[in-house]
Amino acid sequence: MVKPTILVVDDEDDLRDLVRDVLESRGFTVLDAASGDAALKILEGDFLRIDLLFTDVRMPGNLNGFALAERAKAIRLISPSSSRRGSRSPKSRKRSPRSSRFFASHSVSATCL
Repeated sequence: MVKPTILVVDDEDDLRDLVRDVLESRGFTVLDAASGDAALKILEGDFLRIDLLFTDVRMPGNLNGFALAERAKAIRLISPSSSRRGSRSPKSRKRSPRSSRFFASHSVSATCL
């Protein structure tokens, strides 16, 4: 049986490591990147299958999480993305993409994975 592959993208090393460890312990294959730019290289690479993009929204570099998800959809057929953002203020919620069906924005803890 082929294990689903998740690409985890977050500039916070500790959080990215935690998410990777939890997902791997639950049987997923996990690829990870510290920025949208690094994730884009993975998406454009030779890895045959990526089933889910799990990304932070605010990251340094040229691509935030929303832009990365749009590029990912253009490059390959990817399932709906899950994005993580550190702020849950009403102001930050207004920035959600119009095509919200591709995003499940929330703060992350090990229990929600």
